[in-house]
Amino acid sequence: MRSSLRSFCNRSAFTATSSVRCSILFLAMGAVSCSSADDGRGPDDAELQALLHDGKLSAAAILEVRSSPAGASGGTAGGPPGVADAGASGSGGAVLTDASTGPVVDAAMTEGGATEAGFAGAGGGSGAGGGLGAGGNFGSGGNFGSGGAFGTGGSVIDGTGGSRTSGAGGTFAVDGGPGSAPTGRWDFDSCNPDRTELFDSSFNNHTAFRSVSVACTEGIEGQGLSFTSVKDIAYVPDQPDFTFDRGVTVAAWVHPDRVDATRTILRKRLTDTSSFVLLVHDGKFQFVVLLKSGRAITVASKAMPNVWTHVAATYDNSTLRLFLNGKQAATLGATGVISTGEGPVFMGNDIFERRLIGKLDDVVFETQAMSESEIAALTCLHHPATVLATPVSSPPLTAGTPFTYDIALTSHSTDTCPAEPYFLGQGFVPGFSIFPNPQFVNVPAGGTAHVSLQVQSPPDAEAQTVHIPFTFFPEFFPGTSVASEVQYVIAEPPGCHVSGSRELVIRDLGVVDDPVRTTFNGNLSDSRTGAWTFGKLMENVAPTPGDAPQMVEEMLSSWLSDQSVNGFTVGARPAMNDLVLSQFPRTPDGKLDLHHAPFQLLAIVNRFDMNLTEGNAGQGRFVFAVLGPGGFPLQFTFIVEFQLPAKTEQDVQRWAEDWHALSSHPFPSEEYNVALQALTQRFAGRNAAPTRTNGSALLQVRSNEIALSFEWQLRQFQLSATGGHLVNTPLPLTPDLSFNFTPTLGDFINANEAAIIAETHVVPATLAGQAFQAGAVVNNLGAWFGQGVNDNEARFHFSVNTCNGCHSSETNTTFLQIAPRFGGQSELSPFLTGTVVFDPVTGQPRALNELNRRNRILHVRVCPNDPPPPPPTVPDAGVPREDGGFGGGFPVSDGGFG
Repeated sequence: MRSSLRSFCNRSAFTATSSVRCSILFLAMGAVSCSSADDGRGPDDAELQALLHDGKLSAAAILEVRSSPAGASGGTAGGPPGVADAGASGSGGAVLTDASTGPVVDAAMTEGGATEAGFAGAGGGSGAGGGLGAGGNFGSGGNFGSGGAFGTGGSVIDGTGGSRTSGAGGTFAVDGGPGSAPTGRWDFDSCNPDRTELFDSSFNNHTAFRSVSVACTEGIEGQGLSFTSVKDIAYVPDQPDFTFDRGVTVAAWVHPDRVDATRTILRKRLTDTSSFVLLVHDGKFQFVVLLKSGRAITVASKAMPNVWTHVAATYDNSTLRLFLNGKQAATLGATGVISTGEGPVFMGNDIFERRLIGKLDDVVFETQAMSESEIAALTCLHHPATVLATPVSSPPLTAGTPFTYDIALTSHSTDTCPAEPYFLGQGFVPGFSIFPNPQFVNVPAGGTAHVSLQVQSPPDAEAQTVHIPFTFFPEFFPGTSVASEVQYVIAEPPGCHVSGSRELVIRDLGVVDDPVRTTFNGNLSDSRTGAWTFGKLMENVAPTPGDAPQMVEEMLSSWLSDQSVNGFTVGARPAMNDLVLSQFPRTPDGKLDLHHAPFQLLAIVNRFDMNLTEGNAGQGRFVFAVLGPGGFPLQFTFIVEFQLPAKTEQDVQRWAEDWHALSSHPFPSEEYNVALQALTQRFAGRNAAPTRTNGSALLQVRSNEIALSFEWQLRQFQLSATGGHLVNTPLPLTPDLSFNFTPTLGDFINANEAAIIAETHVVPATLAGQAFQAGAVVNNLGAWFGQGVNDNEARFHFSVNTCNGCHSSETNTTFLQIAPRFGGQSELSPFLTGTVVFDPVTGQPRALNELNRRNRILHVRVCPNDPPPPPPTVPDAGVPREDGGFGGGFPVSDGGFG
């Protein structure tokens, strides 16, 4: 026996200092060896007692266990209790005085002291007043309150006796599924170089602490700990529920660089020895338990260096078991009860500096013996899933054809993990039906689950390849979502047809980011340079190109002061100065530099559908986003609107055919852009309308923004017939908002019912002797209502033709029809691409698809021998399915289905 002990004390893991302790231990063990014949201890009991022994625990011994370095006076709340937080960073002291023995000791970590006051004690580490409460842990006499955790009797900790009232059944699984939660689980993913706390993921709030020098390192899953210094240690203060009447379970993932000598993995202190210890010892993983009888028992199995091994051990008062990688490796029958003491739980090291050289991860501690299946569940390792779509792309399909993809989601977690629940969400694609949306799917660990994803385009969708994104979101492990996409290919329809993206709303990046036409390249002899920029358009509109900078500055400066428009006051929005004017580049003479104006082209729009009368073949528009500080797009757009000059029916027909002819060119291409520039020059070029102000075909410039204040507001500017500059003018077809919900508006709608339904009405500047037409209007997303309206259809058509009603709930639009872009193409509103709205008065559904309407108008002109696309219809509301959902449904503005 003495030779075994001498061998133990001479091991290379001991320092010169600890060898002195071993000499004392060797002498003390003599008395133990003499009684071995009477207490049933085996010949190796002395060595086991030596492995359990850990010396006197004092403040000096654990001085290196520090709290986070940044503390305030009185200590940083949340630091290691009773250690160095208060002493290092504020008043209160790093250590406490044990009144019975006299020497300075650590109350939180010293077992056996006569005046130990609980978690931290008065004057302890977490503040001048003690560890969050004098006399106890987070309260007087108990954990989280007087007498118990979360109330008398406690749902987790009793406080008096410390027993776990949740029992073996528990609420939380050790691996996130159903089952029991361990007493403590520290996965070390919370390890932070700036803090010493280590979160307890069992939800029992048994926070662990580490020495400052303990390294946060890569674990087997997430982060682990590495003990790089001989004094490194991590520990959990003793808690009321750290009792072992029902046994114990300890487990951890261990990556030992060395398996020689003696190296502590997990140790529960008991005065100057241990209740139990899990360690690496002479090439073995070993578990040693001290029974109340004084007998030490052990199990061991071979340890491999430089590999991750899951090591677990249990004792159920009759059998001691050791598990490696979830499989039982050793067992010993021995009846008894584990000794219980007041000491902390040490991880990775001990007072004798028997340090684990390597890595430690995912420590589990339970005050009862887990079953073999529960131990196996602890070895679960979660790995990101992968996804595969079959096929990735559909064949070319006729618009409106449904197509089904098989989506395979494969788990790569170990087979000891439970099935993983995922939520499948699809990205929003305007007008497309995507089913199922959403869906939940369970993927067996290491297995594959399949989902059928059906995609259907609108029946009038044009030829293109549409990317349909989707993402699987895990229920239990956020941050490990899996995203991919499928492609839905729409073939060119047969016969003559109108292309929305080439002829109606042109927003392809090959156009709006044309390197010459949307910038100034310095070569002013090149007719293309800056042709589609806001600055060039303003030079064409102004009395002379040289007048343009002053004209634009006057327009922008109108936001800086109150404006009177049609007798109504349009309030100032001073943020225009900081967000736009102060950011606007200027030329050396102090004028706005229109060649570098902070405006970004979003789209070129064909409005051939508007007011096809002699002298007017509709409109051509340029839509711009305003760029703020740093070139970041603001929620602020300008729309520059021109008439398409026409004197005869032949002129009108030529405009229709020329817009349609754009589709005959490769797209996108320089050839296409040349043709588009030639067409836009006819309405946006200088002297495009010789008989109008400044010879310009400009109708108006409209703004829509919330960047300058807290409400969306729409304004309009037109060329002054006297000065030729842009000035605030009343909004077309829009009364002042004060007339909403009034009898005056109701009378106006009733008196003009037929014209309003035909959408040929005019809103006059004055009505019954008072100003009526709005100078500007805020957009609260509401509809227009008039008291006493006879026909709700008239109300609806009046509302959607106002400036704010068109950009509101009446059309399922959130403020903007064409949104500022952030890298890709501008997004279009549901009103443009297709949606169903419900009338706020009658509740009736209306199918709206503005681009479909414009397409059919142009189609009649340019494809007279081919049927136009069908108008939008309200989908079937559907019938209940067996799974409780509904087939069919109404598409709503977010792309889902109501």
